[in-house]
Amino acid sequence: MRPYEAMVVLEPGLADDAMEAVFNRVTGAITGKGGEVTHLDRWGKRRLAYEIGGHMEGFYALIKFRGTPEAAIELDRVLRITDPVMRHLIVREDVGRRKAAAQAAVAQPAADAAGEAGEAGAAASE
Repeated sequence: MRPYEAMVVLEPGLADDAMEAVFNRVTGAITGKGGEVTHLDRWGKRRLAYEIGGHMEGFYALIKFRGTPEAAIELDRVLRITDPVMRHLIVREDVGRRKAAAQAAVAQPAADAAGEAGEAGAAASE
């Protein structure tokens, strides 16, 4: 199973029970295809960069889940047909590349420092 993130922007005037129904529908779409929701972070109302459907604010939520590509496709389908969803984006987290980049960033300064020390020692011996 692959790790995914989904950012969802809901209409700002949505009642709490309607918002819960949307989140239940989203998690149901993920778990229905064999996935699992690992994290649901509700950011709350934020100002939008531009007006969407007459709204200048939106309720943001970040959903992290693990699943198959079919689960991501099903989530995309459900979000497209859910009326209170103004915008959404689903991306696959690339954990392996992120770890490799972090390790390379840590190793690079150490290698540079070792190279400079070696050059200084060689210049002093001449």
